[in-house]
Amino acid sequence: MVFNVCRRILRNDEDAEDAFQATFLVFVRRAASINPREQLGNWLYGVSSRTAMRARALRAKRQVKERNAYAEPESALSTEDADNLRFAVDEALESLPEIYRSPIILCLLEGRSRREVAKELGLAEGTLSSRLAKAKIMLGDRLIRRGVTLSAGVLLAAAAAEASKASASAAAQAATFDACLALAVGKPMVGLASPGALEAVIDLRTADSSC
Repeated sequence: MVFNVCRRILRNDEDAEDAFQATFLVFVRRAASINPREQLGNWLYGVSSRTAMRARALRAKRQVKERNAYAEPESALSTEDADNLRFAVDEALESLPEIYRSPIILCLLEGRSRREVAKELGLAEGTLSSRLAKAKIMLGDRLIRRGVTLSAGVLLAAAAAEASKASASAAAQAATFDACLALAVGKPMVGLASPGALEAVIDLRTADSSC
């Protein structure tokens, strides 16, 4: 789930793997503060989306500087571009209150059953269904304000389908585990965490004191 959030926003596997690794480095530092622990998926979604959005913004700035340096004309980007639509969904989802964001993440993006999610969140299935329905309406309103005309349901379904097709490479997963383990036991991460991941962690901590 974390990798797919990063990949949807960044649309580049290498950048996504840096953001993926950065997310879990932040997690190692903040794990003890996650309460209740059932909110781990929701917490990881929030950190991964903020990390990827910051990385996307920084990448866009670098690209503008590079284009200006070579005096190349800027090409117009379509507002209906698929990448922008996916980005709009994650940006809008991040803005939802936690009690409405969690059902969408757990049920629609992680593909878990309502019975399982209701039990994990300590809710009746009917309450969960009500929150899920309201969350879709709230998400749809936010997308409309961003000029997105496709329904929230369609975009969420597309995001969920995409999530089932991709995952971080085995090498990225192994490197992330080694870097997190080193951080947890106080060892240097030189050669373990990628420069892009460390840059993302530093940038996120600068922008967000909670990290």
